[in-house]
Amino acid sequence: MDPLVHPLKNKKMKLFLSLIFLTFVVTGFQHSSNAPIDKMNQFKWLVGTWVTNNNEGKIMETWLPMNDSLYTGQGTLYKKTTETVSLGNMQFQRRNKEYYFTPANATMEYKVVTLSKTSFVAENKASENIQKISYILFKKDSLHTIWEGSGAKRKDYYYGRVIKATPIKKGK
Repeated sequence: MDPLVHPLKNKKMKLFLSLIFLTFVVTGFQHSSNAPIDKMNQFKWLVGTWVTNNNEGKIMETWLPMNDSLYTGQGTLYKKTTETVSLGNMQFQRRNKEYYFTPANATMEYKVVTLSKTSFVAENKASENIQKISYILFKKDSLHTIWEGSGAKRKDYYYGRVIKATPIKKGK
């Protein structure tokens, strides 16, 4: 009798293969749950150069990933008078499973209290001026930032992503 067709051996083979499959599934889930997850990767939407206009001129923010727990930013104001002013360095970082945002030229950081795949809200109740900062990606290339202080102080900025044009190759 052919061993592959024999019903008893076929059941044993199915059981054996099922156990092997189950072992791979269980060990795979255990391995994936212990693997470190790059949480900063969910904020890659922030990376790039963003620009907005205000009554003084044009504000640009440029964000770059530095490592798996830190993004750094640089703010620049291009005044209508052709003067350029550095607004300073910014940071968005992860430490001990928590996130912190440090605005340009700030001496204090803001703890991220709410986050999603396309936004974060950072707060620092001890700040005398701005106590809450929100960054919201509401379209692929549109960013809304909200700076809220004590009382009714609120500033909204709407940024557009600076898209770098690719050069056109000339044909022969």
